[in-house]
Amino acid sequence: MTISIRRAADYRRMPWKNGGGVTTEIARGGGSSDGDGFDWRISIADVAIDGPFSLFPGIQRTIAVIDGAGMDLLFADGEAHRLFPHQPFTFDGARAVESRLLLGPVRDLNVMVRHGAWFGNVHIHAGLAPFHLPAQPDVDARFAIVLNGRWQAATGETLAAEDNLFLAPEDAARLVPVAVGAVALITLQLLRKPAHGRGKQSGSGTDAQASAFRLAGVGERVSA
Repeated sequence: MTISIRRAADYRRMPWKNGGGVTTEIARGGGSSDGDGFDWRISIADVAIDGPFSLFPGIQRTIAVIDGAGMDLLFADGEAHRLFPHQPFTFDGARAVESRLLLGPVRDLNVMVRHGAWFGNVHIHAGLAPFHLPAQPDVDARFAIVLNGRWQAATGETLAAEDNLFLAPEDAARLVPVAVGAVALITLQLLRKPAHGRGKQSGSGTDAQASAFRLAGVGERVSA
């Protein structure tokens, strides 16, 4: 088995689409190298003040507060949702929404996937118990991102905040906390048409894995 570790220092930072802040991009698939468009994207944003979110038509967005007390999401249609730490919430990226911070600045994890082409899932494991990551052959790519604390892989490598462990679908892993912390497991699946001759909607699982390996391969590659 081979895993890839990408360190927090390897990521690139970019301005928000609406100019209101900065996002740290962890990984992306599709789109151009200058940040225009994507099929899926994983990022972390610093939210220091109340204000509107960027609009992403055609994108399903999952957000989770990873540092700070939390925030309210106030949608233009009247819906409101309170985000507490480590509780992922999914909504349509085309919906107009503003944030209201509860008790000061927060950091949030964002996982965005293109509607009808990809499915993304976010699971957050927190505490002092080891995090077991079994093989998942039905998905196309997996990322285990340390949100806080320090975690040790079976290889002996230690991962700190925002370090990213890339796992191929057939790989299994185990992360043991050095101190109390949290890890987000993000799985990405290329959506397929029903198996009666219509084939896949776009791309291939092999392409997805190759793309993810290229992104995650910036940093250390470790055999386990």
